[in-house]
Amino acid sequence: MADFLRQLGILTGCALVVWALSRILGCNACILGISRPKRSIAFAAAAAVVTFGITFAILIVHHARHGADGHDPMMGKLWTQMLVPVIDIVPGAIAMFLLREPPASAGFTRRCLWQAVVVGAVLSVAAFYLTPGGFWHRIARINASKSELLLFFAFVGFGEEFLFRGFLQNRLIAWLGRWWGLAAASAIMALAHVPHRLLIEGFGPWQSFVEAARLLPGSLLLGWTMLRLQNLVAPAMMHAFLDWSVSI
Repeated sequence: MADFLRQLGILTGCALVVWALSRILGCNACILGISRPKRSIAFAAAAAVVTFGITFAILIVHHARHGADGHDPMMGKLWTQMLVPVIDIVPGAIAMFLLREPPASAGFTRRCLWQAVVVGAVLSVAAFYLTPGGFWHRIARINASKSELLLFFAFVGFGEEFLFRGFLQNRLIAWLGRWWGLAAASAIMALAHVPHRLLIEGFGPWQSFVEAARLLPGSLLLGWTMLRLQNLVAPAMMHAFLDWSVSI
């Protein structure tokens, strides 16, 4: 509980930093291009089911062959790493194409781009510095293999942020309103990690839910960042560096 409260306090501080920077840098973004929220959320749900189904099938096959070995099946060769954003992005991109929704409706935009880079850089440094283990100790552990992991987590960060923030969250907000949409997208992201905890990391069913729930504060921060900037760059950068910092 103490660790959870510490994490919650840190992430709340980061959320305040995002709010302050977005105001100072003059980024007053709004969601663009979602004119039919109910129709859009129906397509979004279908696309998300396809993505989750493919991911779950990969985890099932890996578990059947190797058990809960703690090794992410997508972390191997470069081509398997590149499958992560493909699986996360393609179903949603097809839905957007069918609905004639612009890329900006999912955070693919030049609007607030440099502000998103600045905020993403600040959050990335914060993620690296505030993750338990010590900043300089973590710096000292970086080597060639650890550096290669950053590429994998960049794929993961970009793909998941498109799926959960740019695609799902924006459509949930258009349908449910700002705060309910933010909460729903953040909860969906946390729950989507339950199969990985269960099949790959070897936790029991209840513990898998508990471990996935620990992701909720960080998920809310990433969603809040997307809400303030409406540009995928910032949350994707933080997501990648947060995962990377934990791995080293």
